[in-house]
Amino acid sequence: MRGMSILLFTLFLSACSTTSNLQVCQEADWYELGRREGVLGKPMIAENTHLPLLCQNSDPEKQRILYDIGRKAGLVDYCKPINAFELGKDAREISNVCPPESQTLFVEFYNKGLQVRNLQDTNQSLDEKINLLFDQINNIALQDKSKIELEISKLKSEKQKNNKQVQNIEENLSL
Repeated sequence: MRGMSILLFTLFLSACSTTSNLQVCQEADWYELGRREGVLGKPMIAENTHLPLLCQNSDPEKQRILYDIGRKAGLVDYCKPINAFELGKDAREISNVCPPESQTLFVEFYNKGLQVRNLQDTNQSLDEKINLLFDQINNIALQDKSKIELEISKLKSEKQKNNKQVQNIEENLSL
């Protein structure tokens, strides 16, 4: 998605660089470019330096307004709490681009997503340990097997507790 936005933007800019391509520059969908950047949570680049100001003999103010409106529309989707939760679960970085009235909830849901991610990572590690113990249990004396079985039971219990926490977090997401 990001690559597509960059490619589209590059094509627009190259088309805008000559007056013979003025029509392409004027018809470029600056709203859609802004919306795509907003949906991705891209920070605002200083005074929109990458925007239609580079188009010669065009209406940069109109294009800037279209871009800004599109970006704000995209930020509406980016700043949704459920998106923040998914970004956290994916352990992706976030930008401080949401309006102040939604930023706190956005960060709260992002942190819940990170918490779920950490629990899932812990469970994956527990599964690996359990599998190693099962492999060991087949190769040892009977009295040592009970120690390993006890360890497996403890790991499974910890994993079950983590799964319950994940379930509680996901059930308590109030949008």
